[in-house]
Amino acid sequence: MYMRDRRPLLADDASNKKVVINKFSGREMQHRLLEETSPPMTIKRASVCVLFFLVVLGIPLGVIYYFTPFFVVENLGCRALEKLWGDDTVRVLEEGYHSYKASPPRFPSLEYNKTMLWGTYEPGLLFAMKTRTPKPVYIGVAWYDEAGLHPVRHKMVDVLSIERRRDSNDTMVSDEKTGAFEAAWSLHDGVHYGHLFVRDGPAKINIEFLKSPPGDSWHVRVHGQMDGAKPIEFVVYVVNEGGDALEPELATTDGSWDPQINSEFEDADGRREGFNLLLRDDHNPLFTVASWQVYGWRSAEGEFLSGTNLRNVHLNAQSCKIDFSGVKRSPLLKTGHETHNVMIFRKRYESDFRVELSMRHASHLVAAGPDATAHQRFMADYESLTTCQLTNAFRAREKEVLYQMRQMLIPWTKGIHVNRKLYINRASRVLSGALGSWGFWHGRYLYLDPILDASWDEQGKLISVQSDEQLREAAFDVSAFGAVASRVGSSYGDMTLTGFHLLFIMHWNKEWTKDAIASWLVGAQESNSGFIPHKAILTAASRAFAPPSARYECLTFAAPPTILLVLDQLLRSYQGEAADKEFLEFLLPHLRRWRTWFHKTQSSGDTEMSLEALAAAETTNGTEKSPPPRYRWRSRDEYRIPSSGMPDYPRPVCPGYHRMEAHVDLFSWVALLSSIISDVELHLGAAETVPKRLWTVWLDTVHWDAANQRYADRAGCPGDSFSPYIGYVNLYPFLLGIIDNKGRALTIVELAKTELMTRYGLMSVSYDSVRAARDAGLRHENRWMGHVWLSANVLMLHALRTKYIDILGDPAGELFKRLRLCMLEISGGSPMMQEAYNPVTGAAESTVSLVGYRAMLLGLLEDSR
Repeated sequence: MYMRDRRPLLADDASNKKVVINKFSGREMQHRLLEETSPPMTIKRASVCVLFFLVVLGIPLGVIYYFTPFFVVENLGCRALEKLWGDDTVRVLEEGYHSYKASPPRFPSLEYNKTMLWGTYEPGLLFAMKTRTPKPVYIGVAWYDEAGLHPVRHKMVDVLSIERRRDSNDTMVSDEKTGAFEAAWSLHDGVHYGHLFVRDGPAKINIEFLKSPPGDSWHVRVHGQMDGAKPIEFVVYVVNEGGDALEPELATTDGSWDPQINSEFEDADGRREGFNLLLRDDHNPLFTVASWQVYGWRSAEGEFLSGTNLRNVHLNAQSCKIDFSGVKRSPLLKTGHETHNVMIFRKRYESDFRVELSMRHASHLVAAGPDATAHQRFMADYESLTTCQLTNAFRAREKEVLYQMRQMLIPWTKGIHVNRKLYINRASRVLSGALGSWGFWHGRYLYLDPILDASWDEQGKLISVQSDEQLREAAFDVSAFGAVASRVGSSYGDMTLTGFHLLFIMHWNKEWTKDAIASWLVGAQESNSGFIPHKAILTAASRAFAPPSARYECLTFAAPPTILLVLDQLLRSYQGEAADKEFLEFLLPHLRRWRTWFHKTQSSGDTEMSLEALAAAETTNGTEKSPPPRYRWRSRDEYRIPSSGMPDYPRPVCPGYHRMEAHVDLFSWVALLSSIISDVELHLGAAETVPKRLWTVWLDTVHWDAANQRYADRAGCPGDSFSPYIGYVNLYPFLLGIIDNKGRALTIVELAKTELMTRYGLMSVSYDSVRAARDAGLRHENRWMGHVWLSANVLMLHALRTKYIDILGDPAGELFKRLRLCMLEISGGSPMMQEAYNPVTGAAESTVSLVGYRAMLLGLLEDSR
């Protein structure tokens, strides 16, 4: 069938349409276009559109908001506001910290003491701010689960010891974490800022503190992210060990009460200080939270830390109810005192929460002269800031501390052929963990009855303490500021470990370093004998958690005085400034007294002459010379010498002659102490009491084994033979920088390379000596019999870097580079560092990783040449 072609007609129709449209007038054209457009927006149609967007976008956003902690959303908004408009208040606060860093208050001074008054000085607690006063104030946080399935998150030893027993999958024991729990300082500058991260099952708790530059106020923030965890009871506790009353007050009048406490304490100089603590909290608005439960009671000194169970209300506790009408106290549950020096604030949270604590002093103490003080009104800083201002102040301080740490660490990572960023981040965490684990302790130590002490030394065998009647309490209070080996099993100060930490902390905070040195040499020293305790176990509470052998001191036992190493470094940088001169004048009499104690208690045999008399006899023109001094580590227990720091190191001895042996490592420590005293005396323009040059003469006379061309112990046997074993003790005159003779120093370097160097570092005893000791039947515990120990390798690197590279040149430089790289490879490759390694396989020789020894990474990493 014939079909008609309609395309021309369609074309004509389109052209006709244009013509028709063009024929309309303007008004008719607008009316026609309106008729052809979509119908107007009705209420029904608008509702459908809104509902569509609510379903497509609102529900996902609501779900995200529901599962996102409210404070995360707030923080994002605060950071956005800071980026867009900035905040002068935050900038002013940060400028104060910059001024402190540029010109810190010098130790010793009143300003320095005020700055360091508050801090995280009780490493055995999860988190607490504590005063450095004889009778401290504690303000801390804790929490526990309602069901009682887990220990209270309060004392680290309780938490980790119990959780570790439940987690049988732990192959490495750490004092910071187990499979279900972790508490570690992610950042800590030692003075003004710290961030503690806690993982408690699915919940994550972040605790931060920020202290004002002068130290008169601080703010603590706790962010709890529950992530489906079961509800917890959160606790804030305030303990005034001085017994001063804690007075609760009404902080607001709008019905939303924020707890507030006023109290006082007495500082180390006897000045009274008033302070105010304000407690605030916030939570997810989709959940309801009960009000704070408040309890108060009077506690004896030390009782709270040693015996309080935060789950249960104390028998003598008085509950307080505070609302907009005022403070109301319920009758005491039992007859007791009306005033409280312990207060507990408890609240239940089942969703994300934020708790904030703001502390400020009632007045600001400033120096108005050398010995004068003055008080002036002090305006609070942190409690008056908005949420966003606080958030941005915390973030600004965190970024600046990280920047400063990296600026210190970046030069140290030069020459390391591994991921430098990884080492810098790890070193920052290690430094933060070390600074956050320092503590301050005050009290009285116990010591072994001197009769038993003498009997132990006479027999050369340990005398076990059977009862407290064999112990005596010191007649005076002492204090110590130092490092701990662990936050769990040994959360007390350790003088030897403190010295190792100060080797790298001095690059971070010089005044902190001087403070720690003076704390042990002055604050802990017995004023008559010169004895210094080795452990800061000064209260009944600390003794309760210490191992039995560490709970008491022996007044004639020494320990490696590593604190001298950093004092030697400070003297090398001495510029004659007034503050440094005052510091040296402060230390000098205590150093002399300590040297006298070493000479009296550690001398071999029976020595009647003082060091000063020996030095005078040596420098006279007479032909008859006095025998040089010889020293031995007291505490011999058959084949062990615990006080030496290397208990089972092979040291041969003949029965009955142990009091005649002479140890070259102890001689080197005494020589270093006396050399430092000589340097201080010369800096102060005084005459040397014992000339420094005599020590190298005496060292060669007593300990140089000419036949074997090495320094060695004297066994004390008839014939006064040298020890046949080669190990760390042969290196000590070099490790402590006593040797000035280039030839002798090169001999030590070659000995270390040929006999002790392995691909994993310097081993404690050479392979040949290990075999010889075993063939001779010398007993040991397989600890210091061949293993690679971090501490000794840190000493070798320190000696090479600070002295012998300049003296010896390439041989010392090559050993430094080789030793440093292999030690960093074996120990720095894992965040779970240990203190000893196998010299053959490089495997760790223990399953324990402690914060005090993890800090040794910084000693290996340091390259401040």
